[in-house]
Amino acid sequence: MGNNTLMFGDNGDTDNPTTPPHKTRSISSCTISQNGYIVTLAFLANNGAVNITIDNEADDTVYDTTATAVAGTSLTIDTTGWESGTYTITVTSSAGVIYTTIVDIL
Repeated sequence: MGNNTLMFGDNGDTDNPTTPPHKTRSISSCTISQNGYIVTLAFLANNGAVNITIDNEADDTVYDTTATAVAGTSLTIDTTGWESGTYTITVTSSAGVIYTTIVDIL
């Protein structure tokens, strides 16, 4: 192969190539939908007690609650009155962060 071709897992150093990453299976535990000022977090898996935080662009936590994540249930968050901007939603279980996403509040 030519020197300009990188193979899967190759870091470009032919003397010390890296190994391919392990295959992992990723299953989304949640989905987010947004309708105006209403943000709905739908749980797709049973994760037990979870903590849901929403941080603004300054990394200040503006929402923090605990819920029981059961497949088929949802949590509705009313963002009326929040400043316009980009917010990060993080869902954490006892196993660590299980879901994170960014939403824009207008």
